[in-house]
Amino acid sequence: MKLKYITTPLVCLMAASCASVPSSSDTPALPPADIATPVSEPGSARPQGGVRPIPPESMIAQACDIKGAIDWMAGQKIIYSRSPAEEWRDCSGNFLRLSSYIASQCPGVEMAAPPGIKAYRHGRDNKRPGRATARTTRGLAQWYDVKGMFIPIYYDNTEPGQAPVALQEIRNKIKTGSVLWFSRRTPQSSDGKAALYNETSGAINHMGTVVDVTRDSAGNVVEWTMYHGQNERKNNEITTHWWNWPAAYTSRGQTYPPGGYWSQRIVGFAGSLIPSARIRLSENTNQ
Repeated sequence: MKLKYITTPLVCLMAASCASVPSSSDTPALPPADIATPVSEPGSARPQGGVRPIPPESMIAQACDIKGAIDWMAGQKIIYSRSPAEEWRDCSGNFLRLSSYIASQCPGVEMAAPPGIKAYRHGRDNKRPGRATARTTRGLAQWYDVKGMFIPIYYDNTEPGQAPVALQEIRNKIKTGSVLWFSRRTPQSSDGKAALYNETSGAINHMGTVVDVTRDSAGNVVEWTMYHGQNERKNNEITTHWWNWPAAYTSRGQTYPPGGYWSQRIVGFAGSLIPSARIRLSENTNQ
């Protein structure tokens, strides 16, 4: 069943430092890597000699156009495949492509993949621009954990279709740019995070990046769209996901986990795919 597909442009509020997404199919030349240019505090006098003090980190903000980057990715038909691995065309590969593109648009940001990815063209040279710090969904979960950003979701004493406390706690933190990891298993806290992202036996087997969220009148996240590389039949796409699945999917007694990728449960969360306190999303987002 084909789920809803959307593309929504994001207005970059920090035009001086954030490159727009080009109409060309290739990644543009990189703008100057100057994301931390010292600027004076509002109302402060400029010191002698032209040297300006570096402001508090909360003031050093660059808007990275994550939605625009996802639109660029979703506008390509990236044929899903795990081979050749250096073409980054499977689930984790799509995430690395997105990360590489954002790294190109926001120079100086440390991403899981190096900058320089080109648009995918079937039958052409689609090799990666360099080596990624991690290559699998599990490896990427561990990489974000090392950064202090990965939140594990365990399913101790939960019934099918029930959200564990940890999932309820991150529900309203899901926003544009958040990363979700999924599994068909029901991981237990006694097994620890290693049981989620161990390369040979870990529970994680899928991941995606949140594009947009919808909230109810109480402010709770009830629906979101997610960009991900799916499988050989569906390739890369933006799909819709629900906290409470619509009756159209449950009318015959089916039970799906809250926010799940069909029967796969959310087992990991990172608030943003950009692992830097210096970077924030433009405020003109549906968060």
